[in-house]
Amino acid sequence: VPLAENAPQPRPQAAPNDPAGQRYSVQAGAVQVKLVPNGEEFAVASLTLENQAHLQELTPKLGAKPLVVIGDRLHVAGANSEQTRVTVSGNLAQIDAGGMVLFGQAIELERHTNRLWVDGAGRMVMPIQQDLNGQPLLKPQSAEVTWQGGMRFQSNTVTFERDVRVRSEHQLLTTQKLDGTLDRAIDFSNPQLAAPPGSPATAQNAPQLATVQCHGEAVLDGRQFDESGRQTSIQQMQVNDLSIDRKSGAVRGKGPGWIHYVGLAPPGNGPAGFALPGQKPPAQAAQRPRLPYTYVHVTFQHAINGNLNSRAMSFGDGTKTVYAPVDNWHARLDAEQPETLGPEGMVLDARQLTVRQMPPRVRGEQGWFELVAEGNVLAEGATFVAVGHRATYSQDKDNLILEGNGRSPAELSYTPVPGGTRSNIKAERLHYSLGKQHLLMTGPGPINLEAPRGPVRPPAR
Repeated sequence: VPLAENAPQPRPQAAPNDPAGQRYSVQAGAVQVKLVPNGEEFAVASLTLENQAHLQELTPKLGAKPLVVIGDRLHVAGANSEQTRVTVSGNLAQIDAGGMVLFGQAIELERHTNRLWVDGAGRMVMPIQQDLNGQPLLKPQSAEVTWQGGMRFQSNTVTFERDVRVRSEHQLLTTQKLDGTLDRAIDFSNPQLAAPPGSPATAQNAPQLATVQCHGEAVLDGRQFDESGRQTSIQQMQVNDLSIDRKSGAVRGKGPGWIHYVGLAPPGNGPAGFALPGQKPPAQAAQRPRLPYTYVHVTFQHAINGNLNSRAMSFGDGTKTVYAPVDNWHARLDAEQPETLGPEGMVLDARQLTVRQMPPRVRGEQGWFELVAEGNVLAEGATFVAVGHRATYSQDKDNLILEGNGRSPAELSYTPVPGGTRSNIKAERLHYSLGKQHLLMTGPGPINLEAPRGPVRPPAR
C-alpha cells in the first residue's frame, strides 16, 4: 500500500503472535505492506520502506534504548514467521540494537539463525566498561570498530575482515582480521534480553567484549590513567596472532614482535646493597636527581605469553630488553648504545625473559618492575658488562642478581667511574647495584679482581 510522504501514520499494532506485545513505529517516503490472513485478522507478511526509511521500537524494556533501524531502503521479509529477514541499505544504513550501533552500505539480519552481517566496509559502536587490557575505565566509554572487508555477527561471536581498527578514547588496536566473543549473547529477535538477569537493560549493562583474537600482525597503542585521571603510562605492542582473554587476563602472541612501556616511576629505591671491600660509591650518585619515568622496551623472536591481571609477561627464544629511568613520556633509547642509558639503565640479552610489574605498597603509587632473564644472559650498562646463566633485576632494590649454572660462574666487568679503574670478577652469584655500583659476591668459585683502565668490555660468553 503506497503512502504519501506526509500521510497520517497508522496506529502501530502489536504482532498477533508476539507474546511480548512489541510495537513499532515506521516512517518513510513510501511504505508497502503485504498482509496475509491470520485467523479473523491480518498479519504483516512483508514490509518495504523506501526513501529515508525509519523503524523504531515503541515498547522497549524500562530504561533501555529502543531498537532503531534507519536506511534509504528497509525490507522485512517473513515478518509473520520465525524466518524473519531484515535488509537495510543506503548511505545512512544503521541498526541500533542491544547497546550496539551498526553502520554499513547493506546490513542483513536473519532472525531464526540470530545472524547479523555486512558485506564490505562498515562501522560498529558499542559501550565498554573496561579497556582492551581488562582494566576498569574511570567512566563508561564507547569503542568504535571499523573494517573494510565485511562483518559477521551471530549470538555472541563476531568476525571483522580486512583493515580492522578498534578505537576507544585511550586505545587503538589495528589488525587484518579480528574474531571476538561477547560475555553474553544478543538475541536479535529481542535484543533487550542481552542485559544480565535482574539488571536493567541499559547501555551500561550492554554485552562486553570477553575475548579478542587477531589474525596476522596486530598493533596495540594506548595510555593508562589512575582514579584521579592522571596519566600513569604509555603502552605499545606489535605482535602476530595476538589473543586477549579479558576475563582471565591471558595474553598470547607470536613473534617477532616488541612491547614498549613508559610509566611513572615508583617511589624511591630500597636498600643500598653492598660495597666491594675498599670501594665507595661515587659522591655524585647520592646527588643525582631521580628521573620521573620508567622505560622498558622488549623485542622478542618467538612468542609472548602473559596475564594482564597479574601484570606479568614472558617472552621466548631471543629477547633484548632496554631498561632505564627517563625524563619524558616520549623517550626513545638505543639498544646498541648501553653507555648512553645512564648509571641505572641497561640492555639485557637472553633466550627468555619475564617482566613483572609488582603491586604498589600504597594505593595510588606505581608498582615497581622485576625482570627475570634466563639462558645465555648478557647485561650491559654505562658502567658494567656481565654474563651468566640467569639474571634477576628488582627496580625496587636497584639490584641485579647474576648467577652461573654450576659449570660456568657469573662474570662481571665494571667501573664506578667511566674511564677509571675497572674490575673483572667471577663468582657463582653476584649482586650488583646499578645506580650505586655496590657489589656482593657469594658462592664458590674463583674471585678474580683486575685493575686495568679504559672502558668496560664484555667478558667471553
